[in-house]
Amino acid sequence: ARGPIGIAQVTGEVLQHSLADQLFFVGLLSVNLAVLNVLPFPPLDGGRVAVVLLEAVRRRRLPAEREALIYLTGFLVLITLVILISIQDIARLPGS
Repeated sequence: ARGPIGIAQVTGEVLQHSLADQLFFVGLLSVNLAVLNVLPFPPLDGGRVAVVLLEAVRRRRLPAEREALIYLTGFLVLITLVILISIQDIARLPGS
């Protein structure tokens, strides 16, 4: 898996290739971001859909405090993953 630093490194490499390769890479990044965004994980959009579906199945809304806790927990997990993946990316950099 590559995080933000790894993606930036690959982007630099792709810029050395043809315009067609660059456009393909941008499209690939866009599709990957779209897929990631629809995962049923708060605070992503898919997480919001999951909460709405849960509320529909239960036929009542979640208490605001519980919903806020769900999104805060998801956000903290997501930020932790980004940090850990970035650390791995730094370790993979040439000269590390």
